[in-house]
Amino acid sequence: MEYSDEHLKSLISDASYLVDEAEALTYVIGSVPVSEKTAGIDSILEMIAIIDHAQQTYYRPLAERLFSVPNVNTQATDFRTTFALDETEANDPVRVLKRIAKHRVGFMNFISKLPLRDLRTEGKVNGKSCTIASLLEEMVNFERKQLKLVAERILSIDSTLNKSRKGQ
Repeated sequence: MEYSDEHLKSLISDASYLVDEAEALTYVIGSVPVSEKTAGIDSILEMIAIIDHAQQTYYRPLAERLFSVPNVNTQATDFRTTFALDETEANDPVRVLKRIAKHRVGFMNFISKLPLRDLRTEGKVNGKSCTIASLLEEMVNFERKQLKLVAERILSIDSTLNKSRKGQ
């Protein structure tokens, strides 16, 4: 896919927005059981924590590699297979959210210093053509999906709590 300058600016803006999302979630996260799991569904905390894991172990390293090594052909492990929630994270969801925001600010500092043309730098990841821009787009889409799942889960929990209050 060819990325126009406007599309690239929009991707950068979308990627930066995660900082605001993480900060907004800190106000909600204390009122829901974030560690609760149901059949086959990750906990809210796991849904959130994997966002940071993906950025730190997959998207950022690949973006840096694509930038620093022209026409690189690199292998990357799927971040979903390497994710595990740390026990200290399970007890402190606000800490997880603050870490997500901190790491995203660092990543966006790297991205924002690149000229837009460098976001089109191409290489291969696991045998497929990839650019920094396409990585950003994939990352933003993954995060939107995760945050949508979190919102749905919070609404479901809230609805269940409201029903149980009305039934009392």
